[in-house]
Amino acid sequence: KTEAAPGVKLEILLYQDKVKSKYHWTGEAVFDAETITYKYKVVMQSGEVKVEDFARKCRIYPKKGDSAIFLATDLDGTLLGDDDQIKNFFTVWNDEYRKRGSCLLYNTGRPFHSALDLITRDVLQAPTALICSEGTEIFWFDGENHTAVPDAEWRKKLNERWNWPKLKDAVNQTLRPLRSNITKFLPLADDNGQPMFVLAANSRNVSEKIL
Repeated sequence: KTEAAPGVKLEILLYQDKVKSKYHWTGEAVFDAETITYKYKVVMQSGEVKVEDFARKCRIYPKKGDSAIFLATDLDGTLLGDDDQIKNFFTVWNDEYRKRGSCLLYNTGRPFHSALDLITRDVLQAPTALICSEGTEIFWFDGENHTAVPDAEWRKKLNERWNWPKLKDAVNQTLRPLRSNITKFLPLADDNGQPMFVLAANSRNVSEKIL
């Protein structure tokens, strides 16, 4: 509700599940028309207890019948992280929102093939669209067979004025003295036309030298 709703509280605590090595939150939140206030309690390994209060501006909207929605979400540390909750999310999404024509967007820094692997292994359902590779690639998904189609307009915009052969040669020259320390070197334009590289080094010092 958008009007004040005193007494609507949410318990939130933080504790560690030592079996699954995960942290869980519980605490307390009070909703009103303009802000959400909450506090959390943390018990440190030393036994010290910390309690902090927060207040954030917000607006709480009523549920709108059968309207379609547009939902955009990050993957790592947001949608991913708890297999049971992922299943719960998609149960609600399919039962309540997908059938209304709602759109689901994944927005991740992962490269395309890494994000696609989560879908092909059924960790995640295919979205309406995927933004990946730190925002440099956009793909639209065919709902029937999960085929990913690159957004031609976005790709054309990013590819303007790039001279891929010269760029690739310059990067190769930069990396040549450090080649023995490079564990992965993928010039993506060779596969999909994007003027991008995926690099991995065997130490942070090497990564800093490359940059």
